[in-house]
Amino acid sequence: MNRSSVNYRDKRNYKIALESVLIALLNRHFEIVLRKPKSKSTTTLSYIEIESIKRNNDSLQINTFVEERIKTLIEDQIKKGYKYSTIMSKSRRMKIEETNSLKSENKSNIQEEPEECSICYGEMDNCYTIPGCGHKFCFECVQDTVKQALQDNQVEVHCPEAGCTSKIPTSELYAKFFTPEMCNRFTENSRRVFLSAQKNCKFCPKCEAGLLMTDNKVKAQCPICKSYFCTNCLCEYHDGYTCEQYQKWKAENDNADEMFREFIKTHGECPECHMVCERISGCNYIKCICGCGYCYKCHKKVKHFSPHILQANCSLSGEGHD
Repeated sequence: MNRSSVNYRDKRNYKIALESVLIALLNRHFEIVLRKPKSKSTTTLSYIEIESIKRNNDSLQINTFVEERIKTLIEDQIKKGYKYSTIMSKSRRMKIEETNSLKSENKSNIQEEPEECSICYGEMDNCYTIPGCGHKFCFECVQDTVKQALQDNQVEVHCPEAGCTSKIPTSELYAKFFTPEMCNRFTENSRRVFLSAQKNCKFCPKCEAGLLMTDNKVKAQCPICKSYFCTNCLCEYHDGYTCEQYQKWKAENDNADEMFREFIKTHGECPECHMVCERISGCNYIKCICGCGYCYKCHKKVKHFSPHILQANCSLSGEGHD
């Protein structure tokens, strides 16, 4: 075998080895990793990623950049006499080492962004996870949800997520959300729900206390506020009138009640005994029959009217306040 045929075979084997390695590596693109740069002639995966950002993710240019770096590396290895299998195994080892290194860097350098509450859209520094469904919200928003549920006379607090039917366990409510006042409200709501489910339960229209009826009497007395009410229409007891007659009378006199309340606003009401007085003439200083002196304009107690004029800016004259 002559010298020329040997050189030809070496060149051919070199070309085959180079092409095989390039194809295997280029098919992976960004999975290709090299050691951290020791000189300007080498590169790393992190540098390639930076280049991709600078080049606006131009994949064609990125692949060309990667291809040139790989080609330079493989050529150097083959020229040093490395075989194909040796180059591939070394490449795999370098890949694992660099990947582990990058993972460590990412954990230390990249800070996780805080989760966002879907109710207030704020960062969840202190979040609460709803048991059963796993939805997360900031603690303050869940607490507001619990408060609103109690105000609505509910005994179950559902997950705030739209369409979710999960509930916050009662044990969680007591352990993490309820104040003493909220505990009392929850107990009252539970009592009311229980009584409402009883067919013979009636609620006092004045204090809303529940009363379990043992007979069919129309007149009932509330055990709490001692007032009497009608068990049919659940209004104050109307002796001698049917429920329909009372409802009609009540509707006709509601306007009169509103007119009376407006009269109190525009006329003097004693701040001590709440007797309503109408000033016919004279100044704005009123002396009630109970002995209390007050200003007819602002309804405040006064002992000496002159100092009150300076402090409250109320006019001594009664003009314009009749």
